[in-house]
Amino acid sequence: MQLSDRWRAAARFARRQRLASTFGSVDRLPAPLRNLTWGVAVGLFMATGFTLWVTIILARSGPGAFERQGTTYGALVALYYAGGVTGGVLIGLAAPLRRWPVGSAVLGVLGLFPLYLGATFLGLPHSQWWTAEHLRAGCFLAIIVGAPVGAWAWLSENQSPVWMAVVQAPTRATVGVVWLATVLLAGGWYLFVSRWTSSWSPETGLLVAAVLFGAPILTALLVTWRFVNQPRS
Repeated sequence: MQLSDRWRAAARFARRQRLASTFGSVDRLPAPLRNLTWGVAVGLFMATGFTLWVTIILARSGPGAFERQGTTYGALVALYYAGGVTGGVLIGLAAPLRRWPVGSAVLGVLGLFPLYLGATFLGLPHSQWWTAEHLRAGCFLAIIVGAPVGAWAWLSENQSPVWMAVVQAPTRATVGVVWLATVLLAGGWYLFVSRWTSSWSPETGLLVAAVLFGAPILTALLVTWRFVNQPRS
């Protein structure tokens, strides 16, 4: 082996040792600090991914692409890292919720809420930041995007619960029960709840409609599609 190869091998070994030492020291931290470190790492990873995306846009289209939207490249990068770190802290503080699918969905909402809330501040003076409209918009977007992402993260790391296995391989009875629940939920929203939504904010009305009307119908259609297309024995 040449001397240069030995140096490269030694350098790789040293890097592996440093990584092992770093992760080993994290594992020795108390659980709350370990969760907080994990959450901030997730937030930084997300922020770096978004920053890479807008950096590519900057390289291809120049700063005008951001100025036409009423913002700047620097403001977006600051938003991504501030929102990512803040969301990461919230995820770390609530990390024990990862044990349940609904808890993971809540973590997804908490992790994205600071980012979406901050997005509503772009281009506005500080005096116009903290309004009920911005808080509603941030909550709405965080729930719509964060809850599915959190639930997906739980499913990717854990065995699917029994009810999901039933939905993934539905019988004729399962399809019937799902459609009955869909008719009750969607019909109840249309006949009763929709009468009250005219006095609600647009974000709240859309969220309730998505949960009580759109999601049940979409679920019933997907279950029916699975039943029709599953192999027959």
